[in-house]
Amino acid sequence: MKPLKYSLVSLTALALFCALSLPVGAVESPGAFDLAAAGSSHILAVRADGSLWAWGANAMGQLGDGGTADRSAPVRIMDSVAAPAAGANHSLAVQADGSLWAWGNNASGQLGIGSRDNSAHTAPVKVMDHVAAAAAGASHSLAIQTDGSLWAWGANRSGQLGNGGTQDQLSPVKVMDSVAQVSAGEAHTLALKTDGSLWVWGANLAGQLGAPTQGRPDGDVIGDCLSPMKLMEGVAAVSACRSYSLALKTDGTLWAWGDNQYVQLGNGGSGNMAVMRPGASSTFCQTSPVQILDKVASMSAGGSSRACHALAVKEDGSLWGWGSNQYGQLGDSPLLSVSIPTRLDTGVRSAVAGGEFSLAFKEGSLMTWGSNSSGQLGVPAQGGGSSSGLPTPAPSDPPSPQRPDPYVQTVTAYARTQDILLDGETVTFQAYALKDAKGYETNYVKLRDAAFAINGSASQFQVEWSQTADTSILTSQPYTSNGSEMHTPYSGDRQGRAGEPTLLVNGREVKLSAILLTDDKGGGYTYFKLRDLGRVLGFNVGWDKEKGQVYIETGKSYTG
Repeated sequence: MKPLKYSLVSLTALALFCALSLPVGAVESPGAFDLAAAGSSHILAVRADGSLWAWGANAMGQLGDGGTADRSAPVRIMDSVAAPAAGANHSLAVQADGSLWAWGNNASGQLGIGSRDNSAHTAPVKVMDHVAAAAAGASHSLAIQTDGSLWAWGANRSGQLGNGGTQDQLSPVKVMDSVAQVSAGEAHTLALKTDGSLWVWGANLAGQLGAPTQGRPDGDVIGDCLSPMKLMEGVAAVSACRSYSLALKTDGTLWAWGDNQYVQLGNGGSGNMAVMRPGASSTFCQTSPVQILDKVASMSAGGSSRACHALAVKEDGSLWGWGSNQYGQLGDSPLLSVSIPTRLDTGVRSAVAGGEFSLAFKEGSLMTWGSNSSGQLGVPAQGGGSSSGLPTPAPSDPPSPQRPDPYVQTVTAYARTQDILLDGETVTFQAYALKDAKGYETNYVKLRDAAFAINGSASQFQVEWSQTADTSILTSQPYTSNGSEMHTPYSGDRQGRAGEPTLLVNGREVKLSAILLTDDKGGGYTYFKLRDLGRVLGFNVGWDKEKGQVYIETGKSYTG
């Protein structure tokens, strides 16, 4: 995979640089926009003619329209814009001539105009020249000049400016050279250098720098880092939001680390450090990068103080999402959160995760969905509320392509009880068998039964439902029971359907032979060959001739 050519990243989103598509049913914002950036509750979008338009929240003048009233329809701000960046409540725009402009909140000096105040700056003010790209965090800003030098200004309490101190900077200060891309979280910063190395600095309370110990003898997580620190090599793009981070490597793998309060890391909700939160149960943080997907083309980290989610587009154009879905930012699903990457749609080139909403381009149109508290979806906000998911598709929107039913054959499944040696201990599975033309039987076991039995071992795996009727699996993660394991609401031989459904294993599509059985209420139960599960999920399955039993060895690779 080639490194991404364009690299502007805002507080909550990877800026878009090409036409996209999105889940059917999203609101279509008027006008043919080419690229966009999303803040906490506002959007900046650029048309093909270079004109910049804005809508959504505007209490601090972040729209740049001269006022402070929220807008639910795009308003034209300025011309000749090459790239926008949206922070929490401030905005940046790089013009075609390399000049950088800023407006909105300036309480921490994030506009870079040499002063700070609590007033709303409602019109663009020029900051500097010779700028190639910019990024906006919660209260700090960054710019890459055409010579590759990185400059930063604004809030610096946690060292997020990377200049070696903690004093806020009201004007741009130089941080480092040879920078290709930069992304700003709430109080930390990620910078990708031209050689593909990723550098991090700023706050690290939740492990968002991805460097847990850096050789400290006590093994504790390092605190705030005031200067750039190298984290990894071979990186193509980065995205930071709130207190978590994403990195896309040149091999197409996507890595995540940091705060996981809203399962926004996509690793099943786990982590290697527990965090106690006042008035709430403990949640997890991941202090070192973990891989969550492969074959990824672009990604975007989003979130607010009450919800975080992330989006990724794979090389095949499929759109994936995970994290909080409290405001419908992951689409039309009854789930309030999704802890592992779930496919949302196909035919997408890129997408942006905003504060509590999402956006993308589809066939030349900018599509939005999720929270609409300030009109950021491009339609009037109703009582300051938010959407419950994806709105009804507009008549002009083409229908989503329907996935063919993978279960193509009606079969008789024969009820069997199978004792299996699991790391030397006998576990009894309620299995179902299919017979071939010669009468030989092959047993199939329920996927969740296998996950339940193996849980706690080196080969444990998480299973979740996907919005596309696939089953999503994340290996090396603890299994969460749904109460259906090791028993079924039916017994005896049953009619079922056989086929090859698609499993999503760590984001990779895998087709396996399976049987689908349904109960009297229509609930579905999927059974797989145990050897297939071992081969795909990384545990050994064999036959003990002396005992006449199938055995499972966790922590050992499948040998066939």
